[in-house]
Amino acid sequence: MTHTSHPDTCGDHLSPSQAKDDSWLGYDLFILTISVLAIASLAYTTLLKPTVTTAHVLETADLIVCVLFFADFIVCLVRAENR
Repeated sequence: MTHTSHPDTCGDHLSPSQAKDDSWLGYDLFILTISVLAIASLAYTTLLKPTVTTAHVLETADLIVCVLFFADFIVCLVRAENR
């Protein structure tokens, strides 16, 4: 009797680069969440005309999000195989 491997249950079907990419899932979900929050903030600011204080808080949050996106760009650039 020969032993056959079942790649879907053992994870043997993943190449080393795919396995490495799977470890970044949490990071990618974090960036996705930040993106959705940035769009929601933009929509809120555009459609509902917040108070001056709220607008200032949202602008500060937008600046922080921009810094996070720039850091994400740097991380993606560093981990890319072909730059």
